[in-house]
Amino acid sequence: MTTFILSPMQVLLVLGALVLASLIFRAMKLRSLLVVAVVALAVLFLVKFQVPVVQFFTVFAHR
Repeated sequence: MTTFILSPMQVLLVLGALVLASLIFRAMKLRSLLVVAVVALAVLFLVKFQVPVVQFFTVFAHR
């Protein structure tokens, strides 16, 4: 059940990251790929940190 709740959030986060990446690409015109890579890594880290937090929240709510 947790996966069903997490999948839509992850999809939304990925879509948002893609939109941000496209905006950065258009603004910088492929001048600083490192910045885009750092942003992508930060988003991935946030997603990985959010997953356990959401699981803990669901456990607390059930308790």
